[in-house]
Amino acid sequence: MTRVRFAPSPTGYLHIGGARTFIFNWLHARHQGGAVVLRIDDTDVERNTQTSLDSIYEGLQWLELGWDEFYRQSDRLDLHRRTAWAIFEKGLAYRDFTPASTGLENPIGAWLFNPGMRELTREESDQLIENIESHFDNRGFGLFATELKAEGKLIGFIGLHVASFQAHFTPCVEIGWRIAVPYWGKGLATEGSREVIRFAFDRLKLENLVSFTVPENLASCRLMEKLGMNRDPADDFDHPKVPEGHPLRRHLLYRLRKSN
Repeated sequence: MTRVRFAPSPTGYLHIGGARTFIFNWLHARHQGGAVVLRIDDTDVERNTQTSLDSIYEGLQWLELGWDEFYRQSDRLDLHRRTAWAIFEKGLAYRDFTPASTGLENPIGAWLFNPGMRELTREESDQLIENIESHFDNRGFGLFATELKAEGKLIGFIGLHVASFQAHFTPCVEIGWRIAVPYWGKGLATEGSREVIRFAFDRLKLENLVSFTVPENLASCRLMEKLGMNRDPADDFDHPKVPEGHPLRRHLLYRLRKSN
């Protein structure tokens, strides 16, 4: 049986193009004796609004065409997770531990994946996770899982890490973070990083911290400055783990001293 889907996102009002798509889908389904599925694509939780959702319902009801099946995409999150894990288990997907950036931060283009991570075997990927855990065991600190208390949701990590390469500023302890994109711009990385800094200086008795990023990652640069970190252009360096000629090899180094 023919099944057609209309999947509006409740992040804005139903517009004429969406209504046109729904009409054509509805006509095709009825001509084929099929079904019309209305799926509310509500996974962008930070931008969803009830006003937008009401607009979608009211607009479609005004057309007086109706639908045969209805569900919200968020109702299927468990199914998506299980399917994603099954794909990973089959070796058709891979973990990517590379910090994300956006096209706005990186004029070269959005850094959506790191091809090098794709080349890792399952054993090598597991080893990376084991390294994070062993860092805690051996040093008493590491990359802390970061949870949004209001929702009990894992949104990334913020923590401390001993740099695993040689440079003019190593050995050193780096403060780093990776927060899921929907939670950017809310001050969460700043709040969490300040607590990690307090932990580093008060509990671990460290005297210095560093952080580094590519010049295009303006969001991280702004965060480092909010944290009181300072940059000396003479400290900037080519990351030894990034191949020569790669546009992301050059890094800016920021420092924070306990006395600051």
